[in-house]
Amino acid sequence: FKPGQVLYNINGFGYGVFPIYKDKIDSYKLISDEVSRGYQFINLYENMLLGTVSPKDSFHVFLDAIKTEKNELIVNYLSGRIQNIYWTFLTKKQRDEIQISTEENVMLLFQKDLPKNIKKTLFNLYQSIAISESGRENLYKIWKGEIKINQLFLNENNLTSLAFQLAVLQHPKTKEILATQETKISNPDQLERFQWLLPAVSGDVNVRNDFMKALFDKKNREKESWVQSGLGYIHHPLRQNQSVKFLPEILNNLEEVQLTGDIFFPKGWLASSIGQYSSQKAYDILTNFVNENPDYNPILLKKLYQTTDDLTRAQNIKK
Repeated sequence: FKPGQVLYNINGFGYGVFPIYKDKIDSYKLISDEVSRGYQFINLYENMLLGTVSPKDSFHVFLDAIKTEKNELIVNYLSGRIQNIYWTFLTKKQRDEIQISTEENVMLLFQKDLPKNIKKTLFNLYQSIAISESGRENLYKIWKGEIKINQLFLNENNLTSLAFQLAVLQHPKTKEILATQETKISNPDQLERFQWLLPAVSGDVNVRNDFMKALFDKKNREKESWVQSGLGYIHHPLRQNQSVKFLPEILNNLEEVQLTGDIFFPKGWLASSIGQYSSQKAYDILTNFVNENPDYNPILLKKLYQTTDDLTRAQNIKK
């Protein structure tokens, strides 16, 4: 008897990247043991990062698997990998090819009878990748309450996040959406956060530029979680052509950010900005910075390498 494949590390105790059978990766969703099934997905992603499997093939395996997965933790993992491959490792052409079918698949999925936590994860996945005109319109109708989805409970913060996403997607009714959402925020701290972040989601690139420049002054970085959210909107993949110019200054300000902020803030500062990029231009900026600062603070350098690992890998993977 000859097995069809050998599954490594089925108990999840091993550490490292294990071999895979490239022609069998579609079968991982059929593994009955949850630990083994979850680990095979992790190992597939690690193999993709090493270039053993293409992002496109991995994407389809994860998207196919999430349709039948019942374990909440695995659904969460698959959702994260689908988003990461979509925005970081697929080329623009590849994204365009799978856009509509992916949106439709995920939309159908979170309308099914599923536990509310899984449904919320799937909705967040949809919100992240639904960038077509039809996807944007679905998000608008969900925000407005015109599309009701059973067991999907969106609180005030979820709806605020959705309103901001619609602004990033340049929905024609963005002004009306943001004005309406502002009136619905009951918590004064959340309202202050909303108003503070408005320039970061503005459709006017000059307003966004002014917001970004203001963050280089430490007095505008007091609420660090707000700053990270703002950076996330400014450097969203759909806006990187306009925001990539700020990356040199973001890197040059890293030491000051460390001196004036919380211990975890430098990593957040990087992850929310250069950490979202996968382009050659951003990689060149990173490389130039490292080369020009041979004696750079080793702790900060580690954080920089950590947050730009995907950016670095994407250069080889996308080729």
